[in-house]
Amino acid sequence: SASNLAVTHEDIIEVFSECLVHADCDGQLATACGNVDAEFNDICSRKFAVPLYCSPTCRTGGCGPLGDALPNAPGPFCQPCDACVLESSSSYPDGVNPCPSWCEGFNVTETGTFAKEHDTLVASVNERPAKDLKTHLLGEFTLMAWVRDFRTQWMFEKYVHLPGLNAHEGYDNATEMLACWQMGATEVRYRNRWDEKEMTVIQNPLSHLVTGSDSWHFVALSKVSYSKNSMRFDTLRWSVDGVMSDVPM
Repeated sequence: SASNLAVTHEDIIEVFSECLVHADCDGQLATACGNVDAEFNDICSRKFAVPLYCSPTCRTGGCGPLGDALPNAPGPFCQPCDACVLESSSSYPDGVNPCPSWCEGFNVTETGTFAKEHDTLVASVNERPAKDLKTHLLGEFTLMAWVRDFRTQWMFEKYVHLPGLNAHEGYDNATEMLACWQMGATEVRYRNRWDEKEMTVIQNPLSHLVTGSDSWHFVALSKVSYSKNSMRFDTLRWSVDGVMSDVPM
């Protein structure tokens, strides 16, 4: 018998780096929120590039050079500006504001909104998909995130600029961006071809391990799509805290 083995290694991109002062985080951006407990926090939609400040705590999880610091681990680390209002001034030297000047306007209100006059919307209108809308979207990806009962929020989303597809599910008329896939803790939505009006929905059979819990959980999703003899094959696997589940497709 014969077998093929492919081993890949992805370098870790440090997002929430170690810091000593706010200036160490100045100029850095992340599409993430730090104030995860704020109800209806618009920044948690991950559609905004948010500046960072030096926080005494890793509120997001995934901090440090290896990205292995757990949520609420002691820092200091660079964190999204929407969380700076949660900091105690006693955690900083005298006269140092927990919220540096570049965090202004990113403080989430009681209703979960923030000042959107900043040019922070992440939408690359120059991105173009394959010209043939009937092209099958093959390939593979793995998504990983720390979550805490994110039943109503997408953790990851992928959009492309495609004008004129108003009738398609997951289409934003204002930006003319079409959703390729969306992943939450309980389900994933994706389309096999650009011209598909409705997205395929696959439920996470392990979602009961996440929902209704106030603890943090490590959720991962791996999807592989390939073509053989003019036939398409898909495999999808969920993982929650190391518990694996294959999902037939």
